[in-house]
Parts: sequence; C-alpha cells; structure tokens
Amino acid sequence: MLKVIREHSRSFLIKGILWMVVISFILTIFLVWGRGSQGLSGSTTAVSTVDGVDISAESFLRLYKLNLDRFQQSISGNIDQQWLQQLAASQALNDLINEEMMVQEAISRGIVVSPEEIIDHITERYEIFQQNGKFIGQEKYLEILRANRISPSEFEEAIRRDLYLQKFSSLIIDGIILSEAELKEEFKRQKEKVSISYLLFQPSTFTDLIVPTDQELAEFYKDNKENYREPERRRITYINIESKMGGEIEVSEREVQRYYQNHLEDFKVPVQRRSRHILFRIPPNATAEEEEAIKKKAEEALSRARAREDFAELAKQYSEDETTAQNGGDLGYSSRGRMVQELDDVLFSMEINDISDVIKTRFGYHIVQLTDIQRAHYQPLSDADIRDRVEKTLRTEKSHQEAKELAEKVYNEASSAHDLNVAGKKYALEVKDSGFFAKEERIEGLGTPTLLLDSAFSLKVGEISEPILIGRSYCVFQLMENKAPSIPPLEEVKPKVINSFKEKGGRELAKRQAEEVRELLLGENPDLMAVASQQKIEPQSPKPFKRGEQIEELGMAPEVEKRAFAMKEGEVSEVVTVDKGFVVFQVNAKEEPTSEEFAQEKEMLKETLLQQKQLGRYSAILTRLRERKRIIYNQTLIDQLMS
Repeated sequence: MLKVIREHSRSFLIKGILWMVVISFILTIFLVWGRGSQGLSGSTTAVSTVDGVDISAESFLRLYKLNLDRFQQSISGNIDQQWLQQLAASQALNDLINEEMMVQEAISRGIVVSPEEIIDHITERYEIFQQNGKFIGQEKYLEILRANRISPSEFEEAIRRDLYLQKFSSLIIDGIILSEAELKEEFKRQKEKVSISYLLFQPSTFTDLIVPTDQELAEFYKDNKENYREPERRRITYINIESKMGGEIEVSEREVQRYYQNHLEDFKVPVQRRSRHILFRIPPNATAEEEEAIKKKAEEALSRARAREDFAELAKQYSEDETTAQNGGDLGYSSRGRMVQELDDVLFSMEINDISDVIKTRFGYHIVQLTDIQRAHYQPLSDADIRDRVEKTLRTEKSHQEAKELAEKVYNEASSAHDLNVAGKKYALEVKDSGFFAKEERIEGLGTPTLLLDSAFSLKVGEISEPILIGRSYCVFQLMENKAPSIPPLEEVKPKVINSFKEKGGRELAKRQAEEVRELLLGENPDLMAVASQQKIEPQSPKPFKRGEQIEELGMAPEVEKRAFAMKEGEVSEVVTVDKGFVVFQVNAKEEPTSEEFAQEKEMLKETLLQQKQLGRYSAILTRLRERKRIIYNQTLIDQLMS
C-alpha cells in the first residue's frame, strides 16, 4: 500500500524540479516515521539533531537500507562495497537533515497547515483512499492503515510535513521569472557556432632533438628531486573469502514463505491504466499557422470520437504514432508517472471510456481514451518468477552471511595466534601476498578497495585487520612490511629524469615556435593560412562548434572555446595552451541562431532555465540554512547502524 501511495502522490515536490527535495520526500514521507518528539530520542537513538530536533536512528536506518538496495540494483560491476555504503549513508542523512531544516524554516516563516488541509489532501489526492472518484470513508481509511501497521497519527503527521514542504517550496520559487532578453541571450549562448583555423605546435615534435649532457641532467634532477619521490609502500598477506554461488545454498519452503510475507510490499503492482491515443505530430519547424491547422485536425477527430465513432478506427485513420496506430492507438497499461506529465495527469483523472480534450505535449497534439483500470495487487508467490526471485534473494543473503561468519572466525583465529597463516591452515584457505603497493595503487587480486587501503596504511606491522567487505567477498589481512617514502638516487630513475628533461625542453621549443609564428600574424589583415604555407606548418580547419563541444583534433579545449566566442571574425588569438601543446588560431566566421529557431525552442528553453533558476535558489537557501542551523552528528551510532 505504501508504494501505491508514493506512486500516486501528486504533490508539488514530486512534480517539481528540485531533485534533492524530491528524493528526500519520496523516500521518507511514507517510509520514515518518528521525527522530533515522536521519534527515538537521546544520544543513543539519534543519528543527528537539527536545532535540537532528533533525526532518529530508525529513520536513518530505513532510508539508508533503501538507498543501498537501490544503488546495488542500479550499479553493476565490482564496486567497492564500503564506498557504496558511505554514499547511501551520506545521502540518507543529508536528505533527512534537509527535510527537517525546511520544515523548521517553513514554521519559522509563519506557514500554517490546518487540520482541514490535511483531510483534504488525504481524501482528494490518493487513489488508494478513493472509490469511483470519492473518498472511501473513515472506516475503510483506518482499515487500510491498520492493515499496513501505520497509525493514523503517524500517517497524518507525514502528510502535515509534506504540506509544509509544498508551501515552503511555493514560497521560495514564486516570483522567479525569465525575461525575453534572458531567454534570447541563453539561446544564443547555447546555439551560436564559431568556425576557426588553427596551427598546433606539439612538444613531441621537438623532444628527439634534445640530448642532455650529464651535467644538465644532474642539475635538472637536483632542482626537481621531489618529483621522483617514492610514496610510502606496504605489503600485506591476505585471505579472501568469497560468497558461494546461489545454486550451492539450500533454502526451505518456510524461509521462502516468511521472506515473502515480510517483504510483501516489494511485490505490490501499482494501479495501472490502459489507454488508446491519437497523435498529431507538430513538425519542429512548423509555423504558428501550420500548428493551428494541426490542432483543428485534432479537434475534428475529437468531435468524431465524442460522437461515438469507434476510437480504434479513428486512431488507425488519424494517428501519426507509427508504433500504435495500426493497433487502434493502444498504449497498453501504464502506472502513474510512466507517461509524459501532460498525459499522465489527464489519464489518472479519467473514468473508463472517457475521452480527453486535445492535449499538447512535446510530441504534438493527443486525444486519449481510457479503456481499462487494473487495480493495485500483489504478485503471488505461486508465480514462478516471483518464487525464483525470492529464492535467489535468500540464497544471496545466506551465502553472504556464511562468508561473513567464516571471515570472523578467520579474524579471531589469526588475532589469537598473531599469524594469518595459522587461520589459513585451520580453515584450509589460501593466504596470498600482495607485494608492495602505495595507497593509491591497485592491489593484485583485490583492486583498489578504499576501506582496505585506508586500513592497511593505519595498522602497525604484524597487526591483523578486521574483516573488510569488498564486493561480494570478505578480506582479512596482516600487515607484513613498510617502506618509508624516499627519493631514489639519480641512477635509479635516470630514464624518468631524461624523459622529463626532454618533455620540458620540447614544451619550451614548441611554445617558442608558436610565439614566433604569432608575431608573423600581427598586422591589420592577418592571414593564418598564408603564414602556415610560408612556415610549412599544416593548418587545421575543424567544423564549426558550439560551446561545450569538442574541437576536431583538439578535443575539449575550454580556453580556445572561451577566446573564440569572445573574438571578432578575422582576429588571431594569442598562444593558447591545450592538452596537445600550444595553439594559435584565427576566427573565420560566427553563426548565430535565427529568430525562427528561437521561436520554435523558446518554450522548452524557458522551462529548462526556470528549473535551473529554481534549483539555484533552493540550493542557496539550503546552504544558508546549514550555516545557521546547529547540526550535530552522532558518528558512532551512524557507524554502528551501517555495520
């Protein structure tokens, strides 16, 4: 039920552009209960306080687990598990603190949420509490809450907080406007193109010409010794305990049933609506008159549909959606939020067989008919795919737990004996040697796990680490040796020193040549191509580029881009440093977008810029609130909950 409520909430925050607030609201309002005096309080149960109001351990733990599950499902590959846990914890704590700050700020600014507003919000905005478009009544409302083990006071407190956030959001972003001049300036900035020709001077062209003497090399080494300093290195021996493959783990029927019942909400299918549509596309370059003609054609089809002509046949006749037209415009079933906002809002306000007005989206004009409503339901355990999903999850959890328990035994045995090899022999596990590695380097067989590297460089020789989770494995290691940082003698690093000397000399010669060529281009009518021909340097004339785009053969060259858009046609640049060396360029032409292009894209640009402005204002307010609020963190409790 909670998922249905979340998916059918149409609050301002869910519709809005402020993703950090959206995440906080969606993930907490129906999953996290108990804030302030109603939640867990005291130094042992609050992960943080915001001006004296507790952020409860329960709130944090639920949101942390939700974030972690989401990250693990969306990120593939061998990811450092500790890093993932830290990311999930950081986001959970920030979201909870941001929400609490905003509610406090809303109250301090005199925003009020009345009991009547809470009632209206519940009875009018949530389909789970409606039947045939009307509130199901107090008795059934309480019955649904009881069935999901939620008290009315908890649920209504969550709604109250949501309304505070909605009103606070409206207060912040009301009055944000964009002038026509701002829109035109930004459109020009995004769409303007510049064409240049350039000469590239690469250090690699000159390095082979540089042959240092022994004295030059010795002096260069003396002046740049720190560049050759070797970092501290350490060597460990370790045991890596991998979780077994899922198929090797047995799960009982009782375990399957218990997991399914305890995680029933994970198998909830939200309300879905089936619809047909007729699409009239608007070409990107359509004039106002052409668009009006398309709209009239849509209105003609709408009149025929409302005159009870077969909607499916009309879709075959009119619709320009090639994917659905021949199927009578059938869009299949869709849950809330799956369609574009304009269609979604209309579709979820209709009754079966209703036909919408003409709706405009970025795709064109639509007419929609609602053909069926599939109520929310649970996927049954009898479904083979669902059973398989439950069994796989249980096998993964059991496998993970077995690996963890074995790692703890290895750690205890090794700690008692002060020798990892003793534990390896006892449990028939291979003890591997890492060889020496620096803190930022990859460890053969383990990768670059942050927590392990941090631990390796904090232990003393002979000490044994506690089990560290790396991906799906646990690692226990013993620190064997340290190598202190050192600067090796010249003879040991002579090849590196020679390369550095030649690279430095190559850059100096390349820059000098670039500056000499630049001198030849001074004057009233500089001609880069003519000079290139005289100096036998091959010029480059890449295709025109916009801001933020790569330049052919140069890649991303922000300084070239910045100067090119600031210069006039025909101007020649100073010598500019790029990744490949040095560049001198001439601006050939500039291409500005047309007023017709601006008219076509104006509304979409306006929406995007408005969102950016709103997000900027929101971010600024959150930053100021964090500076003003007294926020205390209970790091010890956070670490305990994460473990």
